[in-house]
Amino acid sequence: MLGARSACSPILSSLAVVVLATLGLLTQAQAACLKDHREVKLDKGSAKVRSYLCDAGDGTSSAPLKVEFYRLSEASAGSLLMETRYDDLERVIGKPRVIKNAVFETGAGLFKEFGTKSTAMSCYRFTVDVPKGGKAYDSSEGELADAACGQKTFWYLSNPDQAGMTWFEMPLPKDAEHIKQKNTWPPGYSFFYSDCEAEFEVDCTLLWRYLTLGDVRAYEENKKAYEAYLKAGEPAAEADLDDKAEAAVEDTDAADGDPITDDGTKYRALTEWLARPGLPKDFFVVIGSASETCAGFDFFWHTRQLIMDVVTVENASDQTLTVEGLLGAYDKVESLRPLAKNPGYPASTVAFPDGNLSLKPGEKVMIPLRLTFAQQDGLRELFSKPDIAKRRFAAIQAKAPGSMLQSSEADDGGRIMKTRESFGSPQIPRMENYVYGPDISPRGLALAGQQVLFDETSNNYLEITVGEGYGSCPYLYAFDGAQKTWVHYGKIIHEANGKRKEMTAEIKLASYATKFRIAEEELELSHIDRANLKLELADGTFVVLKPDVAALADPDEVRVRVAADQRVAFSFTTPPWLDPDMVKHTTLIVTGYYERYSTLLMTGR
Repeated sequence: MLGARSACSPILSSLAVVVLATLGLLTQAQAACLKDHREVKLDKGSAKVRSYLCDAGDGTSSAPLKVEFYRLSEASAGSLLMETRYDDLERVIGKPRVIKNAVFETGAGLFKEFGTKSTAMSCYRFTVDVPKGGKAYDSSEGELADAACGQKTFWYLSNPDQAGMTWFEMPLPKDAEHIKQKNTWPPGYSFFYSDCEAEFEVDCTLLWRYLTLGDVRAYEENKKAYEAYLKAGEPAAEADLDDKAEAAVEDTDAADGDPITDDGTKYRALTEWLARPGLPKDFFVVIGSASETCAGFDFFWHTRQLIMDVVTVENASDQTLTVEGLLGAYDKVESLRPLAKNPGYPASTVAFPDGNLSLKPGEKVMIPLRLTFAQQDGLRELFSKPDIAKRRFAAIQAKAPGSMLQSSEADDGGRIMKTRESFGSPQIPRMENYVYGPDISPRGLALAGQQVLFDETSNNYLEITVGEGYGSCPYLYAFDGAQKTWVHYGKIIHEANGKRKEMTAEIKLASYATKFRIAEEELELSHIDRANLKLELADGTFVVLKPDVAALADPDEVRVRVAADQRVAFSFTTPPWLDPDMVKHTTLIVTGYYERYSTLLMTGR
C-alpha cells in the first residue's frame, strides 16, 4: 500500500539506460545497415545489445559506421551530463565524445541548477532487458548480488527508486483535517481502489488529483501548519534541551556548499522553472492513502523521470570519416509540450555546434536528441489493475445506503470513518509524457555527401538501482575524510514508528568516520536519544565514544527532536593514543524513534 514500506526491500535511487537500436537502417541508394549484436562484459556475466553496422554507400568500406540509439534515464543522464563516472554505464556505452548541442546544454543546465549529487554506500542493481536476439542480465540474481554492494556517486533530480516509489510527501493540512473530522472525503479528488490485502475499505482507497502550482507554492506554509500543531504537544523533557543540542539541529540547506541538501526544495524550484508560462494540468499527480502501519492519511506528490534520448556513431573503418549532421526534424521550442509520435515540424539537416564531425578510426561520438519528462512506473503501477478497482467499488456500493465504512484500528483505538455515499467510481489520471527544450527526431545521417536513413526502432533496456530499506525514518550521513564528501547510508531505525517502538540500530560503516548527520527528509518528527561510536581495533579490543552533543550521549528521557527538512549534526573526538589505522571496524549505534506528521495530526498525539 502506498505510504507503507517493508523494512527489507532495497531502495534508494535508480540509474537506468534504455538502449534503442533500429530494426532497419537503409540509405537512399545502394548503402545498407545490417543488424548486429554487441557483447558487453559485466560483473560475472555479460549482456548482448543490439547494434548496426552501416555501409556509407561510397564504396570505401563495407561497414564503416556502427550506429546505436540509447535512452538514458534520469540518473544515467545526470552522470553523463555532469561528467560523473559510473562503471556499468561506461561498460555498455563506452566513453564516447559527447556533442554539447542545445539538448545537452539544456539538460546540463537543469542538473546544475536543480540536481543533487549523491554518494551512497549501498547495494546496486544493474539489469539489461533486450529485444529478441539479445541477452539479458540482472546483477541481483544469485551470486551476482553479493558483488553489487559498494560506494558509488550519481546525479538525480528526484531520487530514483527501484520500486517506483518516486514521490515527495505533500503537507495538505486542510484535506487531512477534513478526513479526520468528517465522515466524507475532501472535495476535488477522484478515486481508485488498490489491490491491497486489508479487510477494511478505507485502507484500499486511493484519492488522487492533479498537482497545481498553488500546491507547490504553499508547501512551506502548509508544513508549518503541521508543525505548529505538533509543537503544541511537545514532550516536556524534550522542550528543555540544552543550547548545544538545539544548535546541533539545523535546516538541511543551512551550511553553504554542503552536499546534503533538501531534495524537495530543489524539485519545487525545478517545477516552477518548468512551469513557465504554466504547468500542464496533468503533469503531476497527488495521491492520498491511509497509512498501513500507523494511524493517519498521507498525501504524496509523484514526480516524473527525466529521460534523455541519444544516438552514438562510431567509426568502424580504418579511415577518417566526416559526419556533416543529422537528417531529421528539429524543434527549438523551450517550453514543456506533449511528446508527439509524429512530429509535424519539417525535416532538415541539423548541423553540429562546431561544424562537421571528423571521426578517426575507432572514435565514437554521442549526440543528445531529446529530453522527456516521463511518468514514473510507480504511479502507473498504482492504476494497473482497473478490474480489481471496479470490483472493490461495486462491493462498496452493494452495502446498505447510509453504511459507514472504516479503516483498520489505530494504536489509540481510532479509525477513519466514511459514508458509503462519499466513495466515487474508479478513475485513472492521464499519464502523457512531455518533451522539454530542443527536440531532434532523427531520420538519418549526412555522411560525406551520402545519406544514411533510419527506419524503425526497438528497445534494449538497462537499469541500475542503488538499494535501501523501505519505511519512513531518518537518514544517516557520514563524512568520508579521504574523499572529502558526505556518504549516504540510507534509512535508520525504520521499525521505530512511535515511542512504544523505540529501537537501537547498529550501522556498520564502510570506512572510519567521526562526523555524522541524521537528517529527517520526510514529513515526520524524529526523536534521537543516543548516538555512540563503537570502534573495533585490530587487536580485537573495542572503544566506545560519546558524541559532542550531550543530549545524544546516554539513554534517557531527553531526546533531540529533528523535524522535517532538518538534521542533527554531531561528531566524536578520539583519544590521543588512537590512530585511525588501528581501527578495524567502525559502527554507529543509534537509539530513537519517529512519528509521522499525519499520524500525530489524526490521533491528536
